[in-house]
Amino acid sequence: MYTRKIRIHLLYNIIIPILIGAVIYCITSQDVFFVKAASTFFKLSDRTIVADFGNLLIRFVRNYIPDMAWGYALVFSLYAIAGDQTEKGLYTLAFIAIVFSAAIEIIQMTHIIRGTFDLWDIAAELLTEVTAVFIIKNHFLREVQHEKKK
Repeated sequence: MYTRKIRIHLLYNIIIPILIGAVIYCITSQDVFFVKAASTFFKLSDRTIVADFGNLLIRFVRNYIPDMAWGYALVFSLYAIAGDQTEKGLYTLAFIAIVFSAAIEIIQMTHIIRGTFDLWDIAAELLTEVTAVFIIKNHFLREVQHEKKK
């Protein structure tokens, strides 16, 4: 079982990236399913705040940062839910997250899930999911092991 401190840090690593991705989509994209649903639910305006997609930085932020943030949060969510406090268990969760993210991206080619298939999305999500595993391994697993020794 995780200590209160670890549970809070896990929660931060789940909620903050989800919120970052949601805010970026709300600011830059009215055509995304999530934004349409949120706009209907919260009665938001249909205006996009940032529209200069010719700018490389804005295109990168709009196209990759939300998926990267959500991939990062996915790994932390799986780790928090599974409660597996071993390195082997962490790698299993990472594999599940990576396969899930790639599958969602591939399914976009079938139009079952609305979106645009992009190999760079898979690469970006892979990068952040591996980063999340590195952080969990080097911070959370060590903390858990340290707490068990007490």
